[in-house]
Amino acid sequence: MKTKKIAVTVGISVYNESKNIQHLLKSIPAQTAKSFRLEKIIVVCDGSTDGTDKLVSELAEKQKLIHLINHWDREGKKKRLMEIYEQNKSDFLIILDGDIGLANPGVLGKLVEEYIKTKAAIVGGNPQPFKPVNFIQKLMNTWEDIWFKTKVNEYGRNNIHHISGCVMGLSGSFAKSIVLPTDMISEAQLIYCLAKEKGLSFVFTEEAVVYYRKPASIKDYFIQVNRYGAEKYKMAKRFGDQVNEEYAIPLKNKISAVLVNMLKDPIFTFLSLFLIFMLSHRKQKQDKGRSRNLWNIVPSTKEGINI
Repeated sequence: MKTKKIAVTVGISVYNESKNIQHLLKSIPAQTAKSFRLEKIIVVCDGSTDGTDKLVSELAEKQKLIHLINHWDREGKKKRLMEIYEQNKSDFLIILDGDIGLANPGVLGKLVEEYIKTKAAIVGGNPQPFKPVNFIQKLMNTWEDIWFKTKVNEYGRNNIHHISGCVMGLSGSFAKSIVLPTDMISEAQLIYCLAKEKGLSFVFTEEAVVYYRKPASIKDYFIQVNRYGAEKYKMAKRFGDQVNEEYAIPLKNKISAVLVNMLKDPIFTFLSLFLIFMLSHRKQKQDKGRSRNLWNIVPSTKEGINI
């Protein structure tokens, strides 16, 4: 007797992703679909000015799974995600960012299989930095490696640090219930807390790897970190002090991750720690787009990822 396949929709909110969107959209139908049936790829274009909408439209003419919803005005990712949640009719909704690359043909299948096994409201994928193009980006990638080891070392994997907006799967019923507050930008952690508030679960699957680019310049790094400001404190105000417990990581985990990386690459580990320390103590400027629930774009993270 054949097992019924899970119906899946992929949703992507995009703003000026012309360098990568075609690579991503071509890779999605090529995914191995043993456990699921891909019903639709919804692309919501948030007022792009670089021709992203035209590129998606061209592919949609050839690939009937792709459905483009194009907007002339930019109103922010959270509003476009809400449109995707409302449009979804599938059992399982996979949300991807437009500037990532799927590491292999089994990424979507791993997310679906974890959902089938656990019935979790949210299944988190594993974003990993793509190969660096310069010295600064290599330092950023090294720091990301340390941070990943910190998150998983004895602390568990099904926590707030492992949810990422660039790759996650949502049960269809939970997606329909999501209402994203307008005063915060970190939509992934908001979704995590909304699920916890409802008594629903989150699971992280390390095998569902996607690639993204870290900033390749100090300027781009500051554009990125200035987006979030006091988000953690807003989360605690909205969901209570237990959020601070979710964010907490034991000091021994941090030390252990640094030591492991020191053995692997002492020079870049030291330099990356020094860089992050210096940058974190530099006074941040407020991202001017935050007041409109938008964020400034980081140019060096938008280069295409063609795997």
